[in-house]
Order: sequence, then structure tokens, then C-alpha cells
Amino acid sequence: MSHKAEMILEQVDVVKLDINLWTSSKKLRPEDLVLADGSKLPPEDLAYLGTKKTVDPDKIKEFSRIKKEAERICLQSGTRFLGGFANPRAEIPRITQELDELSKTFYEARDQFLSTYDQDTEEWIARHAEFGDAIRRAIEPVSSVAAKLRFDYVVFRVTSPEPVSVVPGEVSPAAVDSLNRRANSMSEQLFHEIAQEASQLIDRSFVGKDTVTGRSLNAFRRMRDKLDSLGFLD
Repeated sequence: MSHKAEMILEQVDVVKLDINLWTSSKKLRPEDLVLADGSKLPPEDLAYLGTKKTVDPDKIKEFSRIKKEAERICLQSGTRFLGGFANPRAEIPRITQELDELSKTFYEARDQFLSTYDQDTEEWIARHAEFGDAIRRAIEPVSSVAAKLRFDYVVFRVTSPEPVSVVPGEVSPAAVDSLNRRANSMSEQLFHEIAQEASQLIDRSFVGKDTVTGRSLNAFRRMRDKLDSLGFLD
């Protein structure tokens, strides 16, 4: 493994989010549709019917907001890596503290949602009375919904295995090289994220504007601080 890749892995920990959301989306079935006489559905190899909702989407949008906030916390000083977020080791205490607080918010929102779940589904059916039977057939019990709404995370370190000959149970040099490539490409991923964020910020806060707000300048400062904290990548 290259010295650069080893140096990078020695300075980062990876935070992997394990957040599961429940969308209330269920597969739309032919019997759910009210068709005019003589109408015909296309075969499944041509088109799918799509999905139906069993509860008002506004009732569950808070969970998506929390997930995005968790990703923002992990990206504040880190970059995407191996399905998670590589961060300087010194940043991990801050990240875990903020994620723990966010976890409490998530489960409070879950408890609140579940407490009115039966009422919410009945109100949704009443709003779409013509398709009430189709909705009711797809409603999940509250215990099932509770099990699907989950917020967790894990922190781990990545180290390079020693290259050995290809024998059963041992790591091949190709496996070591693959980790080497991923570690060395981390800076490229970082620059891509910064460029994307800067482009969105310019379009949102600069194009067509006569003044620049302090909020916009703070966004640039956060990008600068992120680049500084991960300067060892390049």
C-alpha cells in the first residue's frame, strides 16, 4: 500500500449512518384502480402501475429532514468514503455528540407520529374516500411501522491488510490495491463535494443579487474550514 494511502487512513475514522425511513408507499395494484368500461392496463413488462400512499406524506417528512441533518453533520468536516463519511479523528467526538442529540429528536418524532398513526390513516382515507378500500388494504400495523423507523450509526477505522499470496482465507495483493485506490481517491471526492456545494451556493445566493448576506459568507467559511481539516488528503 502506498505511503500516502496509509497516512490518510491513519488520520481518519469513518462514520456510517444506519437510518431507516418509512415512506408509506405501497405498490399500486390493478384492483386499486377504477377503470372505465373497455379500458385496459398495459402488461407489466411494458409499464408498472406505480405506488400509493397510506398516510399524508407531510406527516413523515420530518424523518427525511433529520436524515439530511445527520448527513450534514457527517459532511461538515468529512467526505464520503466506503458508504460512510471519513472524518479527521479529532472531529469524531463532536460528530457522535451531535448524532446522539439528533437520535433523541428522531425517536421523539417517531413516538409522536406513532401516537396518532391510526387517526392519521383514517383521515387520509377520508380525504380520498373514492379509493378508501385500496388504501385500507395496504395499511401496516403500527408495530410494523415502528420497527422500520430507525436511527443509528457506527464509527470504525480502516486499516490495510498485509499483502500475501493468494490462498484460501488470506488477502490477495489485488484486495490491498483496491483499498489503496479508494483511499487515494478521497481527495477527488472531497473536491467534487466542495465544487458542487459552491456552485449551488453561487446560484442560490449570488446570481442576480446586488448584496451578499452574512449567511452566504458563513457557507464559504464552512467550506474553507472543511478543506483545511482535510488538507492531509492532498
